[in-house]
Amino acid sequence: RECDFVIAREGRPWQAVQVCWELNERTRSRELAGLEDAARTLNTQQFLILTYDQRGTAEHGSLSIRIMPVWEWILTPSPADT
Repeated sequence: RECDFVIAREGRPWQAVQVCWELNERTRSRELAGLEDAARTLNTQQFLILTYDQRGTAEHGSLSIRIMPVWEWILTPSPADT
């Protein structure tokens, strides 16, 4: 299992991110498992799945995962920038 990338703040892992075209029955378990492993390994509490056009949230065990379109993520200022 893998996590696509991790965003660090002040040299520490802050957010684990998965990227997929669409979160569906076929991809869901793979994407969530990657975030679960990242949570355990990196001790991060922020999780995100970037998609083509889906938005919402997903629950996986104790993880609350934000889902959003990649274009929206690109255009949204970072919390550190606000």
